[in-house]
Amino acid sequence: MNVSTTRISMADWAKALAIYLVVMSHTTISRPIANWAFMVEIPLFFFMSGFLFRFDRHPIFKVFVIKRFRQIIIPYVTINIVTYLFWLIVARHYGADSNNNISIWQPLTSLLTANSTGMVHNATMYFFTTLFNIEIVYYILFKHKRCIARILTTLLFVTLGGIDYYLNSVELPFSISHTLVGIVFYSLGCETRNSKTINTFMSNNAAKAVVVRIFIAILLFAVSLILLRITGAVNLQKREYAFYPLYFIETTIAIFSVIMLFSATSTVPRLIKQISANTLWICGYHLLTFTILKGLLVYVLGIDISKLESTIMPNIFFSLAALFVCLYTTIFIKGCITPKRLAYTAGGRC
Repeated sequence: MNVSTTRISMADWAKALAIYLVVMSHTTISRPIANWAFMVEIPLFFFMSGFLFRFDRHPIFKVFVIKRFRQIIIPYVTINIVTYLFWLIVARHYGADSNNNISIWQPLTSLLTANSTGMVHNATMYFFTTLFNIEIVYYILFKHKRCIARILTTLLFVTLGGIDYYLNSVELPFSISHTLVGIVFYSLGCETRNSKTINTFMSNNAAKAVVVRIFIAILLFAVSLILLRITGAVNLQKREYAFYPLYFIETTIAIFSVIMLFSATSTVPRLIKQISANTLWICGYHLLTFTILKGLLVYVLGIDISKLESTIMPNIFFSLAALFVCLYTTIFIKGCITPKRLAYTAGGRC
């Protein structure tokens, strides 16, 4: 199998796992499981985005910015509007937010400044603006740079992120704080893609090579657990990095455990491809879906959802249900919208 095919299949699996970890970590699942998910989920997204990025596919900066604006910022705005209205009309009157004296304007101002702490209606939306920032900054600073210059620039961002972490207690607006850290993983993904040694190793489908990669994946996963145990919980969204230098080491080890595992497979089921292709929408709507599903459990089925607290299997099934609801709702809506767009275009009215 050629390298590109292996990379595409690995990317689909890795992105599908990453978005599932995002969904699962926001349930009340047992904390040790959630802590590992928080450590790897968003950095893995940034890594895979960098891994798949190529300058030769986007030779013109202006075209690239417009394309990514449409793909990331437009959904950021529309998803925020939908989830804010849901929070305004429903969520702030029931459940956890019903006891909080939160101004109706706070989420709106936080939306405009991309402040994850203030976006109580949908805190995960910081990921959109962070990804957009990272891709634009990476394009500007890393294009046409030699390997040593790229590495030094990446280390500069590690340093800037550390300064922000240790000396600044307030999250910088427009996801700047998250961008300083997230771009390190994006750059790491790009450098991994550029490494002929790693790509050759991951694309070797000989039985022995596959077994070796699986063994390495298990070993790296075990090491990441040990390091997480030493540092304690880390979370990019909340800017909780414990021992900052070690954060990059343990997270990178966890990321490579994932890509080594999934490089051992050459097939991608249709379901995994669908999840991979709709990660932004799942990320944006899964918390709203949580609220709806919990309402069904409590008010329709009469189930006491407090029994989900700190459990494993019930929360795994609950997060899977939420993921599938988000996925197939998205597919259904896209299926309804796309034919209308095609008909509109075919009629010569746009």
